[in-house]
Amino acid sequence: MKYPDDSSLETGCRGALRQIEDKGYETRLKQDGMDVILKYGVNSYRILL
Repeated sequence: MKYPDDSSLETGCRGALRQIEDKGYETRLKQDGMDVILKYGVNSYRILL
């Protein structure tokens, strides 16, 4: 799991969405006939024990 350097959840989510674009995941789904594609950038804070 990756954690954003500045502990910002928004920064981490934006990075996840950028990865979806950079890796071209949507293109493959469209090629497979998907019409509606929802993109989610998921992030969480690291829990320190």
